[in-house]
Amino acid sequence: MAKIQVKGGMDSFIHGTLRDHLYNTNNPPLQWEKRLKMCIAAAHGLHYLHRGPNHISIHRDVKTTNILLSEKWVAKISDFGLSKLNNLSNTHISTAVKGSFGYLDPEYFRLQQLTEKSDVYSFGVVLCEGKISLPSLLKFGEVATSCLASEGIKRPVMSEVVCGLELAMQLQESGINGNDENHVNDSTAIDYHVLFTSGSGSLNVGR
Repeated sequence: MAKIQVKGGMDSFIHGTLRDHLYNTNNPPLQWEKRLKMCIAAAHGLHYLHRGPNHISIHRDVKTTNILLSEKWVAKISDFGLSKLNNLSNTHISTAVKGSFGYLDPEYFRLQQLTEKSDVYSFGVVLCEGKISLPSLLKFGEVATSCLASEGIKRPVMSEVVCGLELAMQLQESGINGNDENHVNDSTAIDYHVLFTSGSGSLNVGR
């Protein structure tokens, strides 16, 4: 059983990372409801980082390999090696571009101005990886698309992402309880990683 250091102390993450269950794996496919719960938990984690009373913490490298899965399949954000603190009075941090190809906020890359909305963009890419199915697909897609807006000001804050994903979960549960005949089954699931290619390589520009 692996012991991995994460924000807040040591924990056991015997199920590895979210990416371990999405690509080139012998692991069984994640059930949609389980995966949605993981996304909600990760969104709560980012929201916690962004809501500090005096400053916010920007992760700067949100990706599926940095989302760990505990023994009970609870997702937690990990690897804060590139994170930055920003005072609430500042609109952004002017800094050299660092992050991972495929997840990097294009606005941050272009302007070299880091904000919490850069994390929101990266999380939007995470939402678009893997296969998505069942009644909450449309709401889930709406949340993911809003995170990927080209301009940071048009992206939601993480509290809005959390609310959107929780609504997607409610739609999922109501579909199951009501035996919704209009839900998307696994055979017609949309494979979002075909639309959004996400690499695991790191981008390290400047100091």
